Amino acid sequence: MWSLKAWQGRFTSPTGEKLRAYAQWCNAVEGNTTFYATPSRETVATWAEQTGPDFRFIPKVPKRVTHELRMTGADEELRIFLDAVEPLGPRAAALWIQLPGSFGPGDLAVLSRFLRSLPSAFRYAVEVRHPDFFADPRRLEELLVKAGAEWIPFDTTAFFDTPPTSDAERDAWLKKPRMPRRDTALTDRPIVRYLGRDDPARTVAGWRPWVETVAGWLREGRSPTVFVHTPDNADAPALARRFHDEVRAVVPALAPLPEPAPPVTDEPPTLF
Repeated sequence: MWSLKAWQGRFTSPTGEKLRAYAQWCNAVEGNTTFYATPSRETVATWAEQTGPDFRFIPKVPKRVTHELRMTGADEELRIFLDAVEPLGPRAAALWIQLPGSFGPGDLAVLSRFLRSLPSAFRYAVEVRHPDFFADPRRLEELLVKAGAEWIPFDTTAFFDTPPTSDAERDAWLKKPRMPRRDTALTDRPIVRYLGRDDPARTVAGWRPWVETVAGWLREGRSPTVFVHTPDNADAPALARRFHDEVRAVVPALAPLPEPAPPVTDEPPTLF
């Protein structure tokens, strides 16, 4: 995401280390690209070099492992991925295991075996999309608690509240899953994914319940990570900072995000 064209000149510069610039705005990032291709160790090492030791990466386990092989017979693919992300060290806040919508409660034995096979050097977080898990979450919760893994909710309720009004929203309307809001933390490091609308005011209105939930987690001593999305993500870093500010207004002890420097542009300096 740190290479998103819409961010250049606002949050990042057209040239140079875009991740380093992004890390001045936000202190966590989803590693969605690893779902499609495992990067080299050398590439991941540059990610670590461009971020501070407290920055949080949550890279997604490749779809070859989770969707194509469905966590069975995927030892070599998993080994290559784990080796690639190792340079992140403590920056790897969790490895994100997103499961296909067809993966239901009847498949929990597969997930249990997979989680037991994973090395203890990493934390793990699971995102499910089958509706039966939300109708009766108890078995999945018990499995994840036993494995020390988190359940990542993807809250799309605000997005699907009313029909789309832009091309980006219409595209997301067809592609994004209709997921309920779930606010139960299983570990001390809960992770939230929230999808708003193109209109910032509607995005902010939709995240109001999350402000109170996250504030409650902080008071309990948990350390949550929240990702704010919109259909085009053009304003996502600014919106994420606004969400953080709203939580700080409720929990003043929460540390502020870093103060970003103005992005460098390719325009020559002028006197006027």
